[in-house]
Amino acid sequence: MTSTVRLDKSNRIVLPRDLRRAAGIPTGQTLKVSATPGRILLEVVPARGKIVKRGKFSTWTGPVPPTPIEDAVEHATFARRLRAKRIITRNPSHFLHAAPELEIIVP
Repeated sequence: MTSTVRLDKSNRIVLPRDLRRAAGIPTGQTLKVSATPGRILLEVVPARGKIVKRGKFSTWTGPVPPTPIEDAVEHATFARRLRAKRIITRNPSHFLHAAPELEIIVP
């Protein structure tokens, strides 16, 4: 999709909704901007997440990374050291094998 936009008085560019939807850019998304003579390139910056405490649980707020089994085992070992009773994950099969005594919660 191609679109023509104009700079406003403050030198800002507004990306039309159809263009944002075609590129899959949600409202509030961070973009990386690079410039060469005569060209400006916008790239989507992957959303970074963080661990947030929600009641009794700690949960990851970012995108779900593909968790290798080795990392899942390491996290399960860490959870055991903290005497955790539950793990919230979108990859339950990894944790079922690594830590069968933990309650696995899939959001």
